[in-house]
Formats: sequence, C-alpha cells, structure tokens
Amino acid sequence: MYLRGLSAAKSGKRQQAYADLRRCADAARGSDVRWRASLALGVMYFEDNQWSDAGRAYFTAISTMPERPPMDFALWRLGQCYERTGRWSSATAPYTQLVRKFPASELTPRAKRRIELRPTFFAVRCGAFGNAQNAQRMAADLRQQGFGASVRTETTGGKPLHIVLVGKFDTYESAMQQVAAVRSAAPDAVIWP
Repeated sequence: MYLRGLSAAKSGKRQQAYADLRRCADAARGSDVRWRASLALGVMYFEDNQWSDAGRAYFTAISTMPERPPMDFALWRLGQCYERTGRWSSATAPYTQLVRKFPASELTPRAKRRIELRPTFFAVRCGAFGNAQNAQRMAADLRQQGFGASVRTETTGGKPLHIVLVGKFDTYESAMQQVAAVRSAAPDAVIWP
C-alpha cells in the first residue's frame, strides 16, 4: 500500500495517494513504513499548502524515524510549517534539533539563520545590499510606488547586509499574495525570511 501511495503521488493521483499513505501511517505501527508514509504525507501536504496537516505528519515521522537523514529534512520542514501557521516560537525547537543532530547537513546553515533571525512575520524581500545607501534608495523608490518598504540589517559572514522588505504579514499566504504586486517594481522579489 505504501508503494502504491507513492506511485499515485508521482502520477498525480493525489486523493488516492493521500488515502493509501494515511492507511499506512495509521496501520504500520512500529515499522519503517509508518515514518516513511508520514514523511511522504508531510511532503504532499506541504506541496498543497496544508501547513497544519504537514506539520502533524512531519512531527509523527520525526517521532518514529531513525536519527539519520532524511530526519534533517523533516525537522527543517516542521520548522517551516510552524512558521507558516504563525507559531514562530515553536519553529525554533526543530531548527535547533537539526543544527545539533545534523551539523553537516546542507540544511543546517538555513536553520542557523532562522534561529539567529528569530522572525515573527513574513515580508517580501526585494533586494539585499552591502551598501546601506543603495538599500535606502530602493526602499524610497518602492515607497513612492505605494509599497510599505523598510530596510533591515542582517549579518552574513560577519558583514552587514541591508535587506529591503515590503510589508509585515502574519501569514505566508498574505505574503504570497503581495509578491506578485511587488514584482512589478522588484522582479526578483521573494518571501522573507
């Protein structure tokens, strides 16, 4: 049933995949199939922007999987799910666990950054500059176009980096809605953090 669920997911049969993987995650207690099915469900829910369901699936996978990759991936995604549901302070725990248990993971630098930033909102990142005046100039241009732009200074590699942000959004969806409008003025705009 697990392989059938994965096959259904790859062939775009989402409902069948969800059904098969849920059955595996519920029925396969104490086996590798349970965490693998939970992880696959987490990936699907995440792809479908169902952050709460994805978070529960990742949490279940983490609680039963061995401490080796892909646990680092599951921890990273769990932190993202917490952020995207507005549970900013809860996101610190999986990021910290990722850093501690998987220091060589390619996801560790990203988790360290999130821990250092301690974000409490989403924004639209329009640019990043080593020169503060360039960042202020871009923010002023964006404000003239009607966007609520600000400059935030972060440290990267021991050097200040001036980030131009538009808005402060409680939800990921709100930030995503704003990205399209901001891209008319800043084509490389992405979601921050």
